[in-house]
Amino acid sequence: MKALTILGMIFLAWAPMKPFAQNLFNTALDTPMVCSFNCSTTFIDLQKNCPAPLLSLPKRMIATRVNPFVEFDGIISRLKGEQANPFTLSYSFLACTATCNAASTLDRYSNQIIYYNPDFLDKIKGSDEKVKWAVRCIIAHEIGHHILGHTLPGNPSPNNEDRRKREKRADFFTGFVISRFPGATIENTLEGIRSLDASTYSPRNDQQEANSTYPTLANRMDAVREGFLASTSSPINQNTNRSTGTALSLKMFRDIDSIALAQMETLGRSQIFRTMDKLFTLGMYNEARLLAEDKLKKLNLIGREQLWQYKSIAQELSNDKAEAIKSQRKAVQLGKDDPATILRLQQLLKQGTSIQKIEADKLKEKLESEKIRQKMLLRQ
Repeated sequence: MKALTILGMIFLAWAPMKPFAQNLFNTALDTPMVCSFNCSTTFIDLQKNCPAPLLSLPKRMIATRVNPFVEFDGIISRLKGEQANPFTLSYSFLACTATCNAASTLDRYSNQIIYYNPDFLDKIKGSDEKVKWAVRCIIAHEIGHHILGHTLPGNPSPNNEDRRKREKRADFFTGFVISRFPGATIENTLEGIRSLDASTYSPRNDQQEANSTYPTLANRMDAVREGFLASTSSPINQNTNRSTGTALSLKMFRDIDSIALAQMETLGRSQIFRTMDKLFTLGMYNEARLLAEDKLKKLNLIGREQLWQYKSIAQELSNDKAEAIKSQRKAVQLGKDDPATILRLQQLLKQGTSIQKIEADKLKEKLESEKIRQKMLLRQ
């Protein structure tokens, strides 16, 4: 590949994006794209088999070699600290075995989600340091799909050639992100691609690539290298053959249509939630509760119902079920009967007293009737 080929691809042949402002996806046209590191996973598969944010309890990670939540937090922190960063970077990071490795998409409420398969990460071979770089690369790739607008609904599924271009753009973004870590080398940026089994990976050559949604491993590595080099060195002006004197920066991606541009960023909202997730995986439940309580003191903070849910989760993980129920009731009140918020309250009440179990049954009936109502609306 010629230098900066992928950089040029980012700006050229870009399909127009339809603005997304709906809460429910009623047609195929409104369904978000699913961008996986290397597998075919549909939006319906993820909706059926993966947990919604704040419904599944984050698991404490003790024996794992690398904590992916810590690495995710580190990547977001570096990007948010980037000069002239135009993105809010408000993502939920969740474990789900329904994806073969990792996938980025939107949920039905337009929240940006990145799912990862813990079994896949556990099977990555090599030293702890090697695994850490691989995990960082895989996460960076999925963040790239979000920033580049690949998960947005409203435009038809691209053909194979366009899908391959999107994967190369996300790989290019991986190289860009990994270069931000102190001491990072090009070899480090390739660990994510190398975590894929070359003996079973498809396509195996350029001829097979023509009929595939993914580029070959060699072409993906080229894209990663270009992202790293464009970020750490001065690009060459093709007309003068001289250095432009300015290395690639995150603000370059601002010109690309992305839902990240429309996401709110109020009082560090996204930072609060990803910090919560990290604290949960480290078993620091009391610290998570205290953080939620501190942020809830800010009266103008948007997303208060989610903070109440996080507080409820922290209390449940600390075996304080009574307080967890109180906090979840507050979340339901602020969430204006959001089904996902009610569902979590129903699950908590189901484990409580006989009176609370009766209430849980009533909430279950309410949720079932809401499902029927939504199905009727979709048929109209």
